Amino acid sequence: MRRFLCAALLLGLGASAHAGEALVFDAFASSDADHAEVLKLGAGWLPAWRDADHYAGIEAQHARFGGPGWHDDAWRLYGRFAGDAGGAWKWNARIGSDGDSALGSASLYSDAGGEHREAFVERDLVETRSGAERGLYYTYAGVTRDFAVAPRFTLVGLAAVQDFTGSNLRTVLRGRAIWVASERYGVSLQLRTRYFHDSTPREFDYFSPRWFGEAVPTVNVQRFVHGWRLRAAAGYGRQWVAGAGADPARLAELAAVSPEGARGWRLRLTAGYSNTPINATYTYAYRYLDLAAVCSF
Repeated sequence: MRRFLCAALLLGLGASAHAGEALVFDAFASSDADHAEVLKLGAGWLPAWRDADHYAGIEAQHARFGGPGWHDDAWRLYGRFAGDAGGAWKWNARIGSDGDSALGSASLYSDAGGEHREAFVERDLVETRSGAERGLYYTYAGVTRDFAVAPRFTLVGLAAVQDFTGSNLRTVLRGRAIWVASERYGVSLQLRTRYFHDSTPREFDYFSPRWFGEAVPTVNVQRFVHGWRLRAAAGYGRQWVAGAGADPARLAELAAVSPEGARGWRLRLTAGYSNTPINATYTYAYRYLDLAAVCSF
């Protein structure tokens, strides 16, 4: 893995001649009502940085997973790369390992014509006690596409599969209908839907019923203030679990993205709450905070 990262980094450096440099920092924290907690802290160096869509470098990350009576720590090393793929298409990749398995993500995407198209793949640890102690991983791959149906109405669709360590294969469908109620005030009304089906229900301790469905009407507000993009969303709907009936579904999100610039700091902060179950105890409270920072020079 180290040889691969070095070779890929040298290739990225050669393809990004005359670029600047950047330091990257990221932090992710989450917790649920069962006091299961995740903390990831990462820092990296991108010696070939042109902008947010063109770079090459490395990142080290420390991950800690824990709950009442247990915890697990791991170090991870990633290579980080992004560039052009021809025409309107771009790509990015974050490829690495925790010493036991390959980890990371990659995507190929285009925003041509104002419609986002993307193919993606991601591999990571199942963030539960069994996942950490027994080395359970998942690989998640799929495609997503925006459809601009009308000037103020957009449909977003996603189809994916998620393959877990063991025998469970999850089929995932997501959809979002977005109507811009006010362009002046940045208000949109959305219907967010999600469905998945597990081939082997309840194989380990992550949430895996035979099927799960959710529909959440959501109000989203986005404004630009002194170059910052600020967003807030709140939703309330229903969720259905095989063999367990229906329950309320709730979500809240806050996000802030700093102005783009040729050099200097860039910040992205996202925080949220949902009551979607995460583990097999059907916990209905999940909170997260995600921070990413880039200092280019």
